[in-house]
Amino acid sequence: MQRALTTPAHALVAAAALAATCVVATSCTDEDNPLYCDEQTPCADPARSYCDLDGTIDGTENRCIPDPTPDAGIDIDAGIDAAPECTESSQCMVATAPICNAEGDCEACTEGATGDGDCAAKDVLLPLCKADGSCVACLGAGDCSETTPVCDDDACRGCQAHSECASEVCDPGTGACVADGDIVYVAKTGTDSASCGSQASPCLTIGGGQGGLAKVTVARDTVMVREGVYGESVAVTGGQTVVFVGPGATISPASSSNTPGLLVTSGTVTVDGLTLANATGGTDADGIRCPDSSSSLTLRNATVSGNEATGVQSTDCTLTIEGSTISGNDGGGVSASSAQVTIEGSTISGNDGGGVSISNCDFSLVNNFVQERRCGCQPLRWGSNQQLRRIHNPGFRLQHGGVEPGAHRGRLLWRRLHDYRRHDCEQQHHLWRGERPGSRRSQLQLDLLGHRG
Repeated sequence: MQRALTTPAHALVAAAALAATCVVATSCTDEDNPLYCDEQTPCADPARSYCDLDGTIDGTENRCIPDPTPDAGIDIDAGIDAAPECTESSQCMVATAPICNAEGDCEACTEGATGDGDCAAKDVLLPLCKADGSCVACLGAGDCSETTPVCDDDACRGCQAHSECASEVCDPGTGACVADGDIVYVAKTGTDSASCGSQASPCLTIGGGQGGLAKVTVARDTVMVREGVYGESVAVTGGQTVVFVGPGATISPASSSNTPGLLVTSGTVTVDGLTLANATGGTDADGIRCPDSSSSLTLRNATVSGNEATGVQSTDCTLTIEGSTISGNDGGGVSASSAQVTIEGSTISGNDGGGVSISNCDFSLVNNFVQERRCGCQPLRWGSNQQLRRIHNPGFRLQHGGVEPGAHRGRLLWRRLHDYRRHDCEQQHHLWRGERPGSRRSQLQLDLLGHRG
């Protein structure tokens, strides 16, 4: 803070004596006074090198005085009245000194009710006092709203992971934590009963007669499956709408049961974070199967792996796969027919029998990675326009598939085919951008990466 200065009386004793001498001698003028200075007359005495032109410091205009700066060793604060730094808190700009006190200085807020009140009075969006003296929006999750329930770096935001919610379930669409009353809980430590399903008393099974799925209602449509391996096959029937949430949970049917891990014959189903693995016993041992035209299936951050049949089998069912991994399935990764298919940001790799097979579908394939492990395999196959036969690419077998003209026709665009090389029978393909076919067109751009020569 800059201050107006006055010089202590003892610092100007010699100057006053010399000035009195000049007054007695009628021939003495201001210009003859060694203490006099102006814009054209600098101070000659090194001990009095500062010219106080307007008398702000010394009280006398055009007077040479000692250098008043702090480095000169002068006590410039002696007898000085300072102008206030602030008159209200809105003038305090330093984060850790946000409050204007009664003396006119900006200072840190004080933890507790008083400090919170000072912060709220300054800014209703930053109503709490933090330990470092700054005003913030939140100190913990309890200070945030239902729509922005997470306190992160002193600010409230929407949830991004299930682990950020006390209820164990985050709604990624809204960023709000799902209320625990709207969730059925399943855990390996639970017990199936007529009253199971609360957060404190979870059910033991997902699809058992008194398990989690049996407790699903229109208002309570989320099943939170806690960590563990669940040796069962789950079937959604009767037009239920259900969201299965289970980071760390695996559904694995009984050995050689020849049943899919999840079967959707009628319903709207979302699988978020679950793993469906190791179904065995025959051609029906898919990871997930959805054979119904009135149903829809969404996989989000899910894993489908190690199944004896196909990873995801969809016939007539609307299929969406987002941020998921489909790998190591003996009958192929994804097989869809007569449906609408969207696959985005997913990895489909190491599946015997091919990566993605699409027939007679509207489709959108965006930002996916497809990799196969055997020579002669089919990373990508679908029925499409006859013009695809004109494109030669070892590693892909493109089939017309008897697709009807019009709504299901598509066009495939290839990028940098000359960069493609076969190497140890590995074929890697990045699927970057696509739109649905027909009137909406289908443009699938394919980058062939990993083996450039």
